[in-house]
Amino acid sequence: MLTSNDQQSPPRPLFSEATMPDFDSTTNERRRADTPRRLTILALAVALVLALLLPRPSAPSVAQEGGPAVDAPARSFAYLPWLARDANLPVPHRITFGFQFAMEDFPEQHADDLRLELPRGHRLGLRSVRARLRWDDVEPVDVEPEDFDWSDTDHRFAAYAGWGNDLVVQLIAYPRWATVYSCGYDLQPGMDDAWRQFVRATVERYGDAANVVAWEIGNEPDGRSELLLSDWDRVEGWGRGEPKGPYGGCWAGRAERYVHFLRLAYEEIKAVDPDALVTYGGLAYTDHGGNFDKGFLADFLEAGGAEWFDVINYHWFPNVPSHNPGTKHHEEQMATLAAHGAADKPVWITETTRLTRRGEPESEAWQIEYLTRQLPEMLTYPEIERVYFYGWTDFPDDVSDGFGPYQRGFVRNDHAPKAALALMPTMMDAVRGSPQRMLAGDQVVGWRFRAPREPVDTIIAWPADAGTGGASNPGAGGGEGGGASVSVRVPAPTGRTLEIERFPADAILAGTCCPHEHVVSERGRAYVGLGDGPSVFVRVPRR
Repeated sequence: MLTSNDQQSPPRPLFSEATMPDFDSTTNERRRADTPRRLTILALAVALVLALLLPRPSAPSVAQEGGPAVDAPARSFAYLPWLARDANLPVPHRITFGFQFAMEDFPEQHADDLRLELPRGHRLGLRSVRARLRWDDVEPVDVEPEDFDWSDTDHRFAAYAGWGNDLVVQLIAYPRWATVYSCGYDLQPGMDDAWRQFVRATVERYGDAANVVAWEIGNEPDGRSELLLSDWDRVEGWGRGEPKGPYGGCWAGRAERYVHFLRLAYEEIKAVDPDALVTYGGLAYTDHGGNFDKGFLADFLEAGGAEWFDVINYHWFPNVPSHNPGTKHHEEQMATLAAHGAADKPVWITETTRLTRRGEPESEAWQIEYLTRQLPEMLTYPEIERVYFYGWTDFPDDVSDGFGPYQRGFVRNDHAPKAALALMPTMMDAVRGSPQRMLAGDQVVGWRFRAPREPVDTIIAWPADAGTGGASNPGAGGGEGGGASVSVRVPAPTGRTLEIERFPADAILAGTCCPHEHVVSERGRAYVGLGDGPSVFVRVPRR
């Protein structure tokens, strides 16, 4: 966490049909490049058909010892295309979505989260929880494992898992008898074994019982490690006199010591469960107010960190000014990882949302753009496997996380949903297939998501000049029937009906989500106007 309608006539196109942007996943050059591959596939297909249709020789006779010759058992042949016709196989979801509650350490508020938000998340399709486990709660003083206090964690983890969630568990908030600061910095001399003992006991207790899918060692270890005078202004329990509070990390400039800390945990986790996943603490990857070191990732890898994690992990808040806009946030980190031979691992975004402003309901329109364009665009990277929304609910009015009037939740602190929350299942369903870039000229960005064995594909498209900042109210107005600002030609089987869904902020804020249109394709194509919302979702029948 960073601190601080009905069918209508086609819209008038901007271009003649000859120059109309066309959603086509291949260019002529790519088609030519693909010709050898296609010929190879065709040859293999012909060979398979011939092998199936041509008569086969009868089975040879096999002489039994001391007896007459008998026919060998005939082989059974399964025609795979026929078998697959009625197969009812589960459709894989490429991305797992989850959430995290910001008030886990506040019993009254968190009791409401467990009672109200866990079932809400389940109804929406969220299937994972990122959960904190504080070492300083379990072992506030140095004791043997049989004296560890698991009471709070047992209660929370049982509630999370009881709704069918798997867990990503953060090991955070270290006792000062074992580490220099609660945010880390380094282990105290002679405390390697105490850290190992705590990690091993934790994995043995919760790994299977709580359905833990991964262990996260710390949180935002790229937080600064220098102590400032202003750090003494924080209250006790929130990091007074420390570079960071107990929920963050403070290893910037000390990557080699964090690698040591991570290695000890990795070894203990794998000793208990060799198949367990381990990840470093999700990186802020920003220079936000001087509180983080963007170069920490490179330092961490150069210190040998790539050997001690299974999952790439970062945080992304697209309207935090210090974060890279849009997909650059992902691409920069992957380039750094690739330069160190460490990019061949899955990516989890363990904290993301789009901020709104407290007391300004119109700012909730920012989350509409986030769910219908910014996040789907980020999820076109096939290596991204998991996404966690943080924090799920807003902080209470008397609690600040360093962003002043800005809030992170999709749910207000009185548990009333914000306007964009209703769009979450639509987004999650749309992006479950494999992404494919659709080429549509310079004025349109389009991506097709294709899930196996589904009858439709979803195309998500928006004007190419759409911005990525968070200072404006995107998509206000323009909700009735779409505009003619940009039109595209979508390939579709002739005579089939395409469904177009739009996301005008004014309608959604008024609780009337969302306008649908239906267009019938003619001569293998249909025309779609993008209008002036953040994006459109076009569901295209495959045949």
